[in-house]
Amino acid sequence: MKNDEITLNDTVKEMTRVLKNQPQLSVQSSNLISGCCYRWPHGPLHETIAPMDQHVVIAHFGNMQRVERRTGTQVVKETIREGTISTIPLGSTSRWDMAGTVDVIHFYIPDQTFDALLLQAEAPPGELLLRTAHHDKTTAKIISAINETLADNNRIGQLLCEHLMLALILQLMQNHSSATKSVRQSNTVLSARALKNSLEILDSRPVGEVTIQALAAELGISSAHFCRAFKNSTGLTPYGWLKQRVMERAFLQLQSSDKQVAEIAFDSGYGSQNAFTSAFRKMTGLTPSQWRKKHSVTK
Repeated sequence: MKNDEITLNDTVKEMTRVLKNQPQLSVQSSNLISGCCYRWPHGPLHETIAPMDQHVVIAHFGNMQRVERRTGTQVVKETIREGTISTIPLGSTSRWDMAGTVDVIHFYIPDQTFDALLLQAEAPPGELLLRTAHHDKTTAKIISAINETLADNNRIGQLLCEHLMLALILQLMQNHSSATKSVRQSNTVLSARALKNSLEILDSRPVGEVTIQALAAELGISSAHFCRAFKNSTGLTPYGWLKQRVMERAFLQLQSSDKQVAEIAFDSGYGSQNAFTSAFRKMTGLTPSQWRKKHSVTK
């Protein structure tokens, strides 16, 4: 709902006014991908939300709760439960009424980011539809994953976050958009030369400095096309390939150097030794120190 004559309110300030509290957790993406997540449990709500300057997608968690939403002459009565989402398109306004407490994650998408992601995802033009407690477990899980990735603040998670945001916009366009066309799919693979070039860039640049958008631009294709072609060519997403390659380098450092685990964790793009240890254990079943003790060649 884009209308230049509507006064748009700052989204965070308006939600703070309406919900009458502060978010429990606030995380923001880098400048490369603009988007914010807020874990925002709140109590009863009986307010009109004024038009805001960003698109809002809300993933619901926790207890079931009845909600009534009045938009113009339309009244919707639904039940909030885990796995449902609600949307507030930029510039829209509704009266919300719910009697109990809820636990939600808000994801805010600036209009320029929304349009840019539509272009990258090769999605047809369309506007976000109003949804109220709409069952969509996939979208709810993607928003939760984005929130966790941003909260980790790891450089290696940059590609994952970018991939998740593309997945989110595709999901929104396919299921919650005025667009009627489906997003095009493709079995395209990268040429041998294009794949070699992409892998060399991923392998040679510092972790966190390479984006899917930049890799796609090198080849003159969209981000969504690149992601599909890369996975068709390697069997892995760009993030999956990079994570595997980073771990291979970590194995080598643990095996043949005296570097501290914390230093290797930082080199690998993780924000903390604990985050690195957790990822390492998931892949190997051992902590980095246990793996080093078992495989070290510097004994």
